[in-house]
Amino acid sequence: MNNKTRWGICSKDGKIALNWRVVMLPPRLIDYIMVHEFCHLLEFNHSKHFWQIVESILPNWKELRKHLKQLGWLLELFRE
Repeated sequence: MNNKTRWGICSKDGKIALNWRVVMLPPRLIDYIMVHEFCHLLEFNHSKHFWQIVESILPNWKELRKHLKQLGWLLELFRE
């Protein structure tokens, strides 16, 4: 996936795609992205329940999400 705004996507039919730039991230942020997308298999939205599921797996998800947002500029690298 070569998306300029997203690190990952989970479709309604359960397919998960990751931006190829994920390989440039620290492993703990890759874990966050994977947990986030897998949680969409259980809750296909960003409701309170969704974030409760994420937090049950990654209690520090807010810190990880903040760090990931700080690295958003990586999504612009190597664009055509």
